[in-house]
Amino acid sequence: HPETVFRWGDPRTPYMPWGWKAAGEGPLGQWTIDFMEKVLARRLNYTLSAWWFTAQAENNPFPAQALAPQTHLEAAELWAKLLREWQRRFGFEGLVYVDIANEVPYFLPGFIKKYEAQTGPWDEGGQPFSEQQVAFLANDLNPAMSALQREFPEVRFTGSIHGDLRWLDVPLQFDCLDVHFYSDVDPRWRDRTRFPEYLPRLFTDASWHKEFSERCKAARNAVAPMLRAAQRSKLAAFAAWANQKGMPLTTSESWSSWYYYDSPDLDWGWLLEWAEWSVEDAIEYKMWGWTPHNYCQPQFANWKDARWHRRLTDRFLRS
Repeated sequence: HPETVFRWGDPRTPYMPWGWKAAGEGPLGQWTIDFMEKVLARRLNYTLSAWWFTAQAENNPFPAQALAPQTHLEAAELWAKLLREWQRRFGFEGLVYVDIANEVPYFLPGFIKKYEAQTGPWDEGGQPFSEQQVAFLANDLNPAMSALQREFPEVRFTGSIHGDLRWLDVPLQFDCLDVHFYSDVDPRWRDRTRFPEYLPRLFTDASWHKEFSERCKAARNAVAPMLRAAQRSKLAAFAAWANQKGMPLTTSESWSSWYYYDSPDLDWGWLLEWAEWSVEDAIEYKMWGWTPHNYCQPQFANWKDARWHRRLTDRFLRS
């Protein structure tokens, strides 16, 4: 029923890059159809992904949902229902892959709490996963992959993950990898920029932008080559894993700070420079897919230079 009208409240997050600015309502299904008709008319490739935010999400008041999956197999069952309708309306031409859950384990309702209750703290980037943690992740993710691969053999499936080296020990049944590599996981970046200290007011207050911007530029001037070297090391490890397991490496968001905004107090020079590095690293490590960052939406003035995007994209594609 694409004509069904969904409603959502005022998010009260004026500096949220990915959401909306006010309360609203609309036929979300029909909007998706309209958008996909434009994508297909232009013969563009695309991916599908789900964040699984619920109406109770902390960031924004998302529209009420009929179902909230607690496991990736439950999520796969909902994906299967959607993909049957998707195939009927659009077919699968141009669909590069389906990311069944964005940034596992963070956004599937209750999943990370269940993981921690059964296996211990998540502790990103910490000690390697225990055997129990490896089994928990594999036993939850792989049945979901299997179910979708059985029903839709012509579609590729994955679950996007952070550039956390612990994943290399998990025997995943993904068709490809969508790995998100960010500088903020490096303590040298976190400490210099003090980014974690701004998180409580990230989307509601711009008073911290100027200091953060100055700290980003200072960090870039002091340790940019070191941060890039560390990031390249992770990229090399994931590229080797991808080659070993036959899961080609791509990314739908990566590289420097995962949060940035069109603000008069936020300088984009260092961030655009980092994006330029990334295409060379993606080529060197034979990535299957690449993107310059996390903010390529047209509402950002700093991303509206189509010639800049074309130059980097052509550089990647010609490789």
